[in-house]
Amino acid sequence: MRMHLAEGCSPEQIAGRLRRAYPHDMRKQLSPETIYMALYVLPRGALRSELLTALRQARKTRRPARGGPIDAARFPT
Repeated sequence: MRMHLAEGCSPEQIAGRLRRAYPHDMRKQLSPETIYMALYVLPRGALRSELLTALRQARKTRRPARGGPIDAARFPT
């Protein structure tokens, strides 16, 4: 799981990969909710910070707003 998070996969993608890899073995499958719980609720210490860092880096960065700041001259009141 740690490797998949480091590659930028979401918990939903990881759960889907596990379902495809082990279709007949329920013991090796996880739900996305279980993965989120493992990230945010259960772990403590270095493992938690490492997993959260990997998950945050996987998110796409926000694009800046188009047009820049609002110019009062463009929008008269």
